Amino acid sequence: MEDIEVLEVDLDKIPNLITSGEIDHSLVISAFYLLDQFEK
Repeated sequence: MEDIEVLEVDLDKIPNLITSGEIDHSLVISAFYLLDQFEK
């Protein structure tokens, strides 16, 4: 069994979390990239 931690953060904080390496999973980064492109 895998324990998964879920945290809610504001979307404007996501780029800093990616840059700092706190978010480092490639599928999650890709999902946030696509969300950013969709919202433009």
